[in-house]
Amino acid sequence: LRDRFEPVEMDHLVVDNSGTEAATERRVAEVF
Repeated sequence: LRDRFEPVEMDHLVVDNSGTEAATERRVAEVF
C-alpha cells in the first residue's frame, strides 16, 4: 500500500505546489 500511496502523494504535492492541506487531505481520502 505504501508503494502505491507514496508516489501518488508526491505527484500531488508537486503538481499542486500551492500547499493547500485541504487538497492533500482530499487526495488521501480518495486513495484510501
